[in-house]
Amino acid sequence: TPREAAKALGKANHRSGSSGLLQQIEDTIAGRRECVPWPWSGLTRFSRALMPSAVTLVCGDPGDGKSLLMLQCLVFWLKMGVRACIYELEDDLQYHLERVLAQLDENSDLTDSEWVKANPEKARSAYNRHQAVLDEVAQHITASGCKEISLDELAAWVDTQAKAGYRVIVVD
Repeated sequence: TPREAAKALGKANHRSGSSGLLQQIEDTIAGRRECVPWPWSGLTRFSRALMPSAVTLVCGDPGDGKSLLMLQCLVFWLKMGVRACIYELEDDLQYHLERVLAQLDENSDLTDSEWVKANPEKARSAYNRHQAVLDEVAQHITASGCKEISLDELAAWVDTQAKAGYRVIVVD
């Protein structure tokens, strides 16, 4: 009847043009929507670059340190409990783990094969101190080993990671 229809409409959840914003506010208050932090609070606060659904580009010339930056961020995010992963388009897994080890141990010499050969006990000791973190980080790195990958394959990898619940997905 018209009366019942009017009553039902009165009880219906009324959606306005701004109701999506209200939902966003409620999700933020409830902690369902939040910015993933960078390791540097100022970058997080000023950029808000890692909000849900954001696409963020880190740009620079070759050799500027973008890969090192992203590996440092990956370790930080994993320690913070943020599900994060990275697809490395250059080199193999061991290459990237060597760089992570150097960062963890605060010893860039660990990436120098001559230094490692001349300092075997220091190199082994650094590895032993950080093995647990390296093993954890290794689970979140996919490395191409310099094998060419198509954009379709890369898009499929990103989609798989998103469906697996990763909050930060990096392609380097």
